[in-house]
Amino acid sequence: MNSVRKDPTLKKLLTRFESLGDHCEFGLVQRHFGVDLPGLLRFGHITVDNLISALENRFEGVGEPENTYVCLNENREYFVGDTRWFRMHTWIRESELPWKSVLENASTYLGVQTRRLVADLEDGDKIFVHRKRVNPLTTDEIDRLQKSITANFPRAAFMVTSLATLAHPAGTVELVSPRILCGYIDRYSADDSTPISYSCWEATCRNAERLGKQLGWLT
Repeated sequence: MNSVRKDPTLKKLLTRFESLGDHCEFGLVQRHFGVDLPGLLRFGHITVDNLISALENRFEGVGEPENTYVCLNENREYFVGDTRWFRMHTWIRESELPWKSVLENASTYLGVQTRRLVADLEDGDKIFVHRKRVNPLTTDEIDRLQKSITANFPRAAFMVTSLATLAHPAGTVELVSPRILCGYIDRYSADDSTPISYSCWEATCRNAERLGKQLGWLT
């Protein structure tokens, strides 16, 4: 188990980022560095296609009872989500809370976090991170993501990630679309056998913030 690294300047930096799927890794990076703020998709799973659809619909209806569901994974942990777009960890075991209570709490929580997320997307003072689980985003996916941002949240800034190459060393960041950066990570953590590359994520976020300020996205 990795202990929390206490670094006030880094903690302040990472509060300027928020995960929008598709994997929990970035949420765990923030936790490692002492940033434990709530977030709709911080520990959520959402494909890029579903993220684009949710952005196009401004996440409307998330938290409504007809769109909210609860399920159990193989470890008997509750997952909650929106039937149209995503699911997320609760870190609550079946033995700890009854199904009905989880479902009731889920609707409230999802509604509150959706309103906060939409406000942050409109405000434009964060960089939203999407780590695609397998392979980098294609040019078409980046184009469609950019169109959904432009049409619905024109001030929002995004960073997608890709595995580093000789041409794109680990920790570097580049602009790939008007409101989308791409950050290059040396490795992804697929399971407990592949540790998270905390130092690379730190370098990538520092460079993303620096570039975001140069572009006038962040103050």
